[in-house]
Amino acid sequence: MLKSISRQFGNPRGVPGKIVGYILAKNNTDRIKWLISEMNIKPDEKILEVGFGPGIAVEMISSMLTTGTITGADISEVMFNQALKRNIKAVKKGKIKLIKGTAGDINRDERFDTIFGMNVHIFWNDPVGEIKKLKQLLKNSGRLILALQPRSANNDEMVLKEAEKTKEYFRQAALKIIGFKMFPLKPQSVFYVAGKI
Repeated sequence: MLKSISRQFGNPRGVPGKIVGYILAKNNTDRIKWLISEMNIKPDEKILEVGFGPGIAVEMISSMLTTGTITGADISEVMFNQALKRNIKAVKKGKIKLIKGTAGDINRDERFDTIFGMNVHIFWNDPVGEIKKLKQLLKNSGRLILALQPRSANNDEMVLKEAEKTKEYFRQAALKIIGFKMFPLKPQSVFYVAGKI
């Protein structure tokens, strides 16, 4: 039963997926606000969020952009619908673009200043391969940021082990690590790793 529920967080579907969306929208605000504050977003940036969930980060970031835009990709139809409903005005204005799919479904000619994901790479079967795909979508000066609040961690030492794994994924994908930080939250601390080409 617990495995079934936890799988919903990787790709929310059906009625349980809708419930997961509401949980994510309610419980993730603090870590999303922290990550966005660390990103130092410029108003003209072109940004991609991988795994946008119910669209909370997309909504926050779009309000910080003037000439910039934010694109989001998520494999869940439930999350796509919730994010679209939450951000419909900005979508109609062209400030937000939402894609039901993966980074592989994004136009290969597009390049982004910042690509980020919160709690997504833990669900990837091949994290290094996925990071390499995202790397191809970065501008030469662009950065990739992956954040994680590992629910399986019982203490900060375990969180740091997950952070080291993430750093190693970046290294194997030939990305230079340019940032790392942890933030204390309940029930576990959250961290991000940032890298560039």
